Amino acid sequence: MQHGAAIVSAAAWLSLVSLPSTKGSDASPLDDLADSGSITCKPAIKHFCRNIHAGCSGRSDIKAGPFVLSVTGETADLDFKTASPPESPTAGFVQAADDKSYVLVRLRPDADYIRIEADGRYSFRLYRRGTAYMSRGTCR
Repeated sequence: MQHGAAIVSAAAWLSLVSLPSTKGSDASPLDDLADSGSITCKPAIKHFCRNIHAGCSGRSDIKAGPFVLSVTGETADLDFKTASPPESPTAGFVQAADDKSYVLVRLRPDADYIRIEADGRYSFRLYRRGTAYMSRGTCR
């Protein structure tokens, strides 16, 4: 997590980002999420990896595909356009940085999460049988 950025509830975040409408060319994907309630995310690589920080190392058999993230109140729902990753929750609690730099969706009931940065980059982390797997891509 980013140092110095406090986490706030989704309701507080929505009130922060949607006071004046931010629609237009300056709108970030998180502004679009606040305005419309959903964004579409597409992976950069078609599968999850053990490490994606410098390329894909430890390629897994877990497929990564596009999904729509929709926020209602404190909850985010994931609608996978193709099959969802195995055993993956499709809903979770939304938290946001008070400086509007990212949104974090903590998927239930596991430690799985999706972090979406203000510039639209996302990272999706799954934990399976003691191993972490990651996917990355962009949301618009």
